[in-house]
Amino acid sequence: MKKNYLFLMGIFYCSLVRAQVGINTTMPSATLEIQSSNISNPSPTDGLLIPRVTNLSQINPSLAQEGMLIYVSTDVTKNAKTYSKGFYFWDNEMEDWLSISSSEWKSGSNLNGESLIYSTLANANGTNIVVTDTGKIGIGLQNPTAKLNLPAADGLSYSAPLKFTPGTNLIQPESGAMEYDGTNLYFTNSSSVREVMMKGVVLNDMLDFPSISNLSSYELEIPITGISSNSICNCNPEGGLESGLTWSCYISNNAIKIRLLNASILGAVDPVSRNWKITVFNLN
Repeated sequence: MKKNYLFLMGIFYCSLVRAQVGINTTMPSATLEIQSSNISNPSPTDGLLIPRVTNLSQINPSLAQEGMLIYVSTDVTKNAKTYSKGFYFWDNEMEDWLSISSSEWKSGSNLNGESLIYSTLANANGTNIVVTDTGKIGIGLQNPTAKLNLPAADGLSYSAPLKFTPGTNLIQPESGAMEYDGTNLYFTNSSSVREVMMKGVVLNDMLDFPSISNLSSYELEIPITGISSNSICNCNPEGGLESGLTWSCYISNNAIKIRLLNASILGAVDPVSRNWKITVFNLN
């Protein structure tokens, strides 16, 4: 009893004189210092227990509790957000419990049965970023099938799966590098030659040619802007053409010209209206 009394007096003395408290030490080096009973052979009860909860209060803490710690001992859902098992601290500005960084990555598996880790803060469900044991990374995907697997755009602004920021090209080209200088997109081949990636457009248009006399031709055009006259094009009609007709296309005066030639000597041919697929390669 006397021993315990002296121990408590020692703590009280430290608190008054140094404003520091030591547990298992008479010389605390901080406001509160807790030492294990044996550094090299600690007891299974050596440690600090943070309050453990199986649910979150429906009433949020306040600024006075900024930084308060809890340990969520089982997965909890509040306001449609899932809080996985782990340590959390209260962030009053965010008005939310935030996971301590050591709990950011969790172990799991995807639908393919691959073991992976996933980010718990990437979104409320913790599935937007995964890294599999086989070295595949999925962003917005739970089941990546490539070293880096990106989702398709959803049609909304800022949802492109990949976007390059314009910048200055490398002084020395590096094989395999892709670069964008704001005008052209480049790819450097295995010979360290920086090449401009082919630029162009693909169009689909319904064209209705009139009847074409034998040994005569007729042209229709599709207006298009921003394509230089030295560009090349390729065009193909869906379903083929009537017997005796051949076609060609070229670029002129900001338009794609499609020409049908009736090479038959038997008479006129009246082509049916059909869809044409046109690919234009801009060589500038």
